[in-house]
Amino acid sequence: MGHPWLTLVFAIAWGLLPQVASVQVAETRTAGAQSLAVAAVVEHLINRTHAFRQQEGRPLVTPNPQLTAAAHDFAAFMAHTGHLSHTADGQTPEGRAKAHGYDPCLIAENIASQHNSAGFTTEALAQGFFEGWQQSPDHRKHLLDAAVTETGIGVAQSQQTGAYYAVQLFGRPRSQQIAFQVTNHTDATITYAVDGQVFPLPPRTTRTHQQCRPPEVTFQWTGTPERTTVHPTHGDRYTIGRGDAGDFRVEPG
Repeated sequence: MGHPWLTLVFAIAWGLLPQVASVQVAETRTAGAQSLAVAAVVEHLINRTHAFRQQEGRPLVTPNPQLTAAAHDFAAFMAHTGHLSHTADGQTPEGRAKAHGYDPCLIAENIASQHNSAGFTTEALAQGFFEGWQQSPDHRKHLLDAAVTETGIGVAQSQQTGAYYAVQLFGRPRSQQIAFQVTNHTDATITYAVDGQVFPLPPRTTRTHQQCRPPEVTFQWTGTPERTTVHPTHGDRYTIGRGDAGDFRVEPG
């Protein structure tokens, strides 16, 4: 009697993160074949995402219909062609999200495929996809990215091979970008860094920043090793002035 095979393939994660090699695992299982209602698999994956983010102290992500449509269509495309790649259709994840009407500030994507000649239960298929992403460092970073606020998941089965393909998109829409201002009320040029990028700010000048990720801003005061670090939220304003002793100060408002 021949041995049926379970094959899991997890592609390189796509996002603003370093990329690592893909992972393949093969195991023998009992014979049989099965086709599942993919909507139930998607629901399992969403529930697992929420539970994992909550367990790790991350804010929950909201299912977004545009990201869901983009994920579904791309999963169906890969299932039809058998090509597992973030650019299998000649587009990027960001391009597919935009094509479905999503205006992204951030986009990240996890994809994977599984095949088992013995078939899957709904729970087993969802578990295989999710645990594979959990155990891959870059996919895990996407699952736990504190800056993303929305998600969309698609799962499709190949009619030719029976393999299942999964796509999970994570996004933060441009409408949720973080805008803040820094105003220099002094007669000296001051220097500050936003997430490590240095900006000089001339006297009597205001600069507005728009960030997709919650930023860290560090002010380096001239002539002193002292620094002041703030973490702006949307709409915050910071004013640079001098104290009675001539020292630089940053104040909100």
